[in-house]
Amino acid sequence: MRWTTPGPRQWMAIAAMILGVLTASPAHAQALEPFESRWVVVEQEDTLLRSGAAPAWYPVASLGAGTPLLAEGRVGEDWLHVAYPPGTPAVVVIREGALDEEANEVELVARSFLRAFNAERGGTPFRNLLPDRPLSIGDRLPFVEPLRDSIGATVGYIVEAPPEARGYVLAAQVRPATVPEAEAFDRARSAAMPEQNEPSTDNTDAQGGTADPDGQTDGDDQPETEPGQSAPAGDSDDAETPQPGPEPGLGPRTTDQSELIMQEDPLIAELDALDAAFERVQAQSVVEGEFTELAARYRALGERAAAESPETTRLPAYAETRAAVLDLRAEVQSQTRRAAELRAEAERWARGERATTSEPPSGYRLVGVLTASAIYTGAEAALPLLYRVQSSDARVRLTLAYVRPPEGETLDDLLGQTVGVRDGTVLMETGRVPIVEADAIEVLGGIE
Repeated sequence: MRWTTPGPRQWMAIAAMILGVLTASPAHAQALEPFESRWVVVEQEDTLLRSGAAPAWYPVASLGAGTPLLAEGRVGEDWLHVAYPPGTPAVVVIREGALDEEANEVELVARSFLRAFNAERGGTPFRNLLPDRPLSIGDRLPFVEPLRDSIGATVGYIVEAPPEARGYVLAAQVRPATVPEAEAFDRARSAAMPEQNEPSTDNTDAQGGTADPDGQTDGDDQPETEPGQSAPAGDSDDAETPQPGPEPGLGPRTTDQSELIMQEDPLIAELDALDAAFERVQAQSVVEGEFTELAARYRALGERAAAESPETTRLPAYAETRAAVLDLRAEVQSQTRRAAELRAEAERWARGERATTSEPPSGYRLVGVLTASAIYTGAEAALPLLYRVQSSDARVRLTLAYVRPPEGETLDDLLGQTVGVRDGTVLMETGRVPIVEADAIEVLGGIE
């Protein structure tokens, strides 16, 4: 039998079939269920703190027995959502930070979601660490060491993760803290972060490995623990299939250089901006990813390049290739959301409840939760700062609209709050999702 090398279409079909198999598990529909924060204690040596709620997600650190963790939610029966212990590493990609050697800190030069450190691959990060609330320009983080690629070039900075960082551990590998332990952990945490209002903790109703949560939708810091070397572990069924991570960046570009490129060739400048966004979007989870929006932007750029420079075929072909990769993840996303909807429908049927249609309140065109966008971060001139209005169901996080803040301002203080877009609002199209101005939204509820 003669073997022929598969072409691009065949490879995409093979990849689609593999992704379809990987996402067929009902575990994909499991959502984070927050509960009132409570302390737990690691029982097993070399317990892995992972970047996602599945054994396929890479570990960010190996925790020693006795390490206290502040648990804030669970995914399914197996995984707890916990705050990083102090000193746990994270990564700033090089285009988003600048090293201040005198202060031994990394200062952010662009809004950054940070990346979860990869303890298995020399720190190489794949996943956004702060998907809901990026850090701001000018924020500083303690510097640990440079992140280098295979040829020794610096592609990022390993830093100490901020208090907002979260990861996942197996519930079977921790126990509830005793009341005296929890009080001691609270005191230590308050002393380490005197300026922050800390959430109260409650361990009195913990049973077995951990107490059952009460909550629904989305969900930091203890005595110092040294991240160790990770070891292979067989943990549980997938809750989400990890996607291949982006390649490290090519290094920072100054504003003057970006403006020069924009003046010389706006098509290439926009392509560069889309490629930077591509890295950020590839690091998003399947449920949160802005895949269809970015794919539409790539295709629009390819069509414009073909119309303006018919003799140039490389840029349209490259843009279509990137869009096709995003299409694959969008298909996985669609399957994941459909599985979540079927699961919710089955749960309602089991409880004897009727399916209900969700309509926005009177006077509002749409209602959702305001979150950060990985595409429109404002770091690139071609992709100005925008925010996302997402559907409230954590299992099916659809992007309903983008919101443009007033010139020179941000809406960071409203992140996580439920907002409504008033009736009669003019919706402007960019890719696939409409844009509204900030004065068209009203805050309807608290943090989700």
